[in-house]
Amino acid sequence: MREADVMDKAEAKEKKREKKRKRKEREREFPLAYDWGSLPQGDDLNDEGDVAVGPTIAPLSDDGGYVSPEFDFPSDSEDERSDQPPPPTKRTRLSAGNKHDKRVGATTLAEEEELALQMLRRRQ
Repeated sequence: MREADVMDKAEAKEKKREKKRKRKEREREFPLAYDWGSLPQGDDLNDEGDVAVGPTIAPLSDDGGYVSPEFDFPSDSEDERSDQPPPPTKRTRLSAGNKHDKRVGATTLAEEEELALQMLRRRQ
């Protein structure tokens, strides 16, 4: 088992070295594709103004192509707010048959039994 582990580690190291070697080779072939700080100038450009050497990668933009819309919000001043009445509060309405306000507290067992009997009588 240990021999297999040692061989696996050696294979992984070799793959890592090979990957690094290939990356370095690509960097030597196309230095502009990996060097963001240097921009092509003069002799590096062809007749159309494009870079004459291999493929290049466009620099990333911060906005990702998203343009934020401009909103036209009305100005909120303290004077305008004080002139308006406060918004109405939401209230629960009680039906005529249900006179118990559930917001006040829990019902007792006797009240629940009475309510159940009333509901059963209505069904008949």
